[in-house]
Amino acid sequence: MKQNEFIRRYERLWTAFELSLEAGGADADLPASYRTICHHLSLAKLRNYSPALQQRLNHIALRGHDRLYAGRNDSATDLSKVFVRDFPRCVRDNRYYVLASAILFFGPLIWIVLTILKDPSFAYSIIDTATAEQYTQMYSETHQENDRTAADDVIMFGYYIWNNVSIALRTFASGLVLGIGAIYILLFNGINIGAAAGLIASSGYGDTFWSFVIGHGSFELTAIVLAGATGMKLGFAMLLPGQRRRGEALRQAAVDISPMLYGFVLMLVIAAAIEAFWSPSALIPNNVKYGVGTALWVLVIGYLLFAGRGEPRA
Repeated sequence: MKQNEFIRRYERLWTAFELSLEAGGADADLPASYRTICHHLSLAKLRNYSPALQQRLNHIALRGHDRLYAGRNDSATDLSKVFVRDFPRCVRDNRYYVLASAILFFGPLIWIVLTILKDPSFAYSIIDTATAEQYTQMYSETHQENDRTAADDVIMFGYYIWNNVSIALRTFASGLVLGIGAIYILLFNGINIGAAAGLIASSGYGDTFWSFVIGHGSFELTAIVLAGATGMKLGFAMLLPGQRRRGEALRQAAVDISPMLYGFVLMLVIAAAIEAFWSPSALIPNNVKYGVGTALWVLVIGYLLFAGRGEPRA
């Protein structure tokens, strides 16, 4: 095909593509047109059309490439901004809900652990005998000596994700009941986790228990607190909508806390990975687990307190 005939046949497509790029590149046919123009550029080079035509087609193709891949990069950038900037900032913006949630969860947990360490019989006012025996067996030396395969770790990883995320999402969703559901679940989990921890520690398996939980606890327990905070915010938006209608107040609250929702789900996935592959490992000395676990607590708290400061808001 002669060059003039080639230009006459496809000029309209090239011009339409350029106009689409100048208009923002929202045309649904943009990817297909881009591939066609890349093909035309190859033909122009293969047929030794004029350098001016090759240069023009190359320029159009480059603009199309930038437009298409810039969109993908923006999506990746937006996602990274959620976790690098928006999530910790959202936690700080809702610090009163987070603080209330932390008190409701950690308050009874710590009080019950300390009470059971002084009086181990108090644990049985919260946990029945069969459950108590099951807890102590889980952390007994005999149980710890049992071999656990890599396949078991993978299975447990999936289980921990399902279990942790389902608990957190129930806490979040229960906040729709005027916040009461979230408060109840926070207290319930704080009491029961405290009772289990106190019972195991007072039974002589404290070192096994604390070295197991310290690694993933920073992510898991913090995520539970954040889930409770998001649930309470939704509940109070319905209870006290201000000048807005309840539906509007609820939608706005949901938008405001969405970065925290994404954040605590990611934290639970990280917690599940640590709990499945690191925490139960008999190859890692307990002193190392304590050191790493302490560092992770510092990392999580420091991240939520300081990440994203000084950056412009979207």
